Amino acid sequence: RLNYLRSHFESLRPRIAAGDHSDVGDLLHEEIFAACNNRRLEQLISIYQGQIQWLQGLTQSMPDRLARAYREHESVLSALESRDPAWAESAMRAHIRATLDDLVAALELSEESKRPRRQNGR
Repeated sequence: RLNYLRSHFESLRPRIAAGDHSDVGDLLHEEIFAACNNRRLEQLISIYQGQIQWLQGLTQSMPDRLARAYREHESVLSALESRDPAWAESAMRAHIRATLDDLVAALELSEESKRPRRQNGR
């Protein structure tokens, strides 16, 4: 699985560099869930897949989020390849934190855009 993921990531690298963010390595998520071999986790992901996709859509509106997501995914992959659990956990937590930060920022921007604008200092 890791060799397949590395090959996939290497094939994405030139496209990402050219600004094509149609695939930033989200396959990594699916492969991690599959490797866990945890039916309960699979059920939870299945239940919440719609919400996850909606949240991902919100974060994609943030500048450079997709390019950063690719780099974060690649960092997780490199950690998995090294078989270093502490690095893998750290890389995954960093990815989750960055995604959450961008999600909060996107939601704040969305709320700001809904507020009536003051005119003439009122």
